[in-house]
Amino acid sequence: RANEEAKKKALIAIEKYIEQFAILNDHIRNPLQIIAGYNDLQGGEYAHHIASQIAKVNQIVDQLDKGWIESESIRDFLRRHYGISVKDSQK
Repeated sequence: RANEEAKKKALIAIEKYIEQFAILNDHIRNPLQIIAGYNDLQGGEYAHHIASQIAKVNQIVDQLDKGWIESESIRDFLRRHYGISVKDSQK
């Protein structure tokens, strides 16, 4: 019984992380694209430095995306192999 509860808690945590990854992606990448657009339009002597930093932030967000995909895979594995569903985990 304790093992089943631990599995349910793990699934709840994974669901929470998946949601947070999606929110982080949107809240970072959307403004970043606006910054990139303004940087392209304005140009200037620091434009290439700004573009470089934008690329670095994009790489970090890409790593978050990979974590999100891994979390989804773990969640799906738990659902398939242990029969744990989101509804069950919220009880």
